Amino acid sequence: MYLSLGSNLGDRLENLRGAAGALEERGIRVVRASGLYETAPVGWKQQPDFYNAVLEVEAGMTLPRLLRLVKEIEQERGGRPEGAGRARYADVDVLLCGAVVFSSADLVVPHPRMFERRFVLEPLAELEAGVSDAWGWALPAGDRSADWEQQRVRRVAEAEEWLATASRRGTEVGRCGSLTPP
Repeated sequence: MYLSLGSNLGDRLENLRGAAGALEERGIRVVRASGLYETAPVGWKQQPDFYNAVLEVEAGMTLPRLLRLVKEIEQERGGRPEGAGRARYADVDVLLCGAVVFSSADLVVPHPRMFERRFVLEPLAELEAGVSDAWGWALPAGDRSADWEQQRVRRVAEAEEWLATASRRGTEVGRCGSLTPP
């Protein structure tokens, strides 16, 4: 299972570390982390740059329960004071859960806009090479957003530098299994 983390208010690095720690406190084990990326905002551009990363996690819970927990973590860490699409202290999104396709009023997996966002796909590709190929059928019409090449994404730190949790390679992804779609 993969989650994306983002922050562009306050101490961005500490916000991401705090969100990762809050996941672990709730029984969501961080298996691996991508490097840390500094990225330009997408959509509402009049806001500070983000720090973004992707975590591979194990969570012995349903996707709706996981969503409730990550939304709690976002709120505890300051949330989105200016609303959706604007600057935030912590943003945690559920990206993928193996080959699971899930849709409810509150959650869609795979994340419906992840293939349009370099700040998601570049760190995710560090952990799961070929994710775009495996989920190519899920790409929106026209493939990527028109500003794909203009999305500024710069790797600024290794996983071990930004996250105090040891990186462990090759661990099974819990209950979600393979990323190969059905």
